[in-house]
Amino acid sequence: MLYRRGCLVADEEDEAGPDEAVGRELLDAASQILARHDLMVTKWLFVADVIDGDGERMLASYASPDIRAWDTLGMIDFVQARERGVVAADAAAEFGD
Repeated sequence: MLYRRGCLVADEEDEAGPDEAVGRELLDAASQILARHDLMVTKWLFVADVIDGDGERMLASYASPDIRAWDTLGMIDFVQARERGVVAADAAAEFGD
């Protein structure tokens, strides 16, 4: 697999095209959903385990076009720390500490 902005893909494709369309649709959907809850999207990152039409599994990631690498890493670090806390709490509840 090779990495290209927006998605891990199995073969080389034109940089513009489906990934840009998916990114726009994700932003539109997230904006609409969050607006119903009085929230506004500023920067975003979306990661999903997907299977394409050929049955190939990929880890796809899409981000707002203006996001900087350090913003993306900060978001990932925040979610990772939060999830580690959840795992630790679950383990403590299950096994006692």
